[in-house]
Amino acid sequence: MAKKNKKDTKVKVKRKVWFNVIAPSIFNSREIGETYLEKVEQGVGRKMTVSLRDLTGSMRDQNVRVKLALNEVKANSLHSTPIGYSIVPTFVKRLVRKRTSRLDDVFTIKTKDGKPVIVKMLIVTYGSVNKSMATTLRMKVRSLMKADLSKNDFESFISRLVSLKVQHPIKKIVNKFFPIKEVLVRSVELVDEERARRIKESEVKEVEDTRVKVETFDDMPAVSQASSSEESESEEESQDESEATEESDSVEASGSEEAEASEEDESETKEE
Repeated sequence: MAKKNKKDTKVKVKRKVWFNVIAPSIFNSREIGETYLEKVEQGVGRKMTVSLRDLTGSMRDQNVRVKLALNEVKANSLHSTPIGYSIVPTFVKRLVRKRTSRLDDVFTIKTKDGKPVIVKMLIVTYGSVNKSMATTLRMKVRSLMKADLSKNDFESFISRLVSLKVQHPIKKIVNKFFPIKEVLVRSVELVDEERARRIKESEVKEVEDTRVKVETFDDMPAVSQASSSEESESEEESQDESEATEESDSVEASGSEEAEASEEDESETKEE
């Protein structure tokens, strides 16, 4: 029998190379990692999540995560841009303790360049808070966040969040309405128009009269105004009561004087 000629098959091995990943410019464009690819262009469009501590080098930032998207190739390296910011759930659990109240809020805002962003806020108050005050705090924080984000693009807004230039002024303002323990931006994320529309529809369910009350608020606490009006009403009531008691005392005194005078007249007639 004739032997069959065997064809030599060669396995083609694709060679991959490590390419550097560079952080955004707001974090000084430092090298934050590597990725294993055949071509550097294959990494464009991929997403990654890193700890803020790796971007800033500070231990106090270990509870924050930043989501990055690889969007550009420069000098055989992949450069990234921020698309999200979030706080780890374990830090939130440690923050909410006994004798505190937790208020959550979710809403959408558009940046200066028109990109929709989903914002998740967390407000922690000292003591228990009633429903009307909780709505007031949420709406006030929401208006302040919209005013800030509408003036900046997303990358500069993330830079302000990292440096706490957004959270501290908001906490200082809402603390005038109710004692505040902490105001946190729990999550910020760039989204598409469809997802932003679904979140926007849920916002329409807010009560209209509550919005009117919140829009008329100034930076002075409404609680002090209510307490001052109650104090003035109580003072007026106490004055009315004191005047009524004085009138009754004068009537009793005049009655006693008339009784004494009649008794004296009767005794004089008897003597005669």
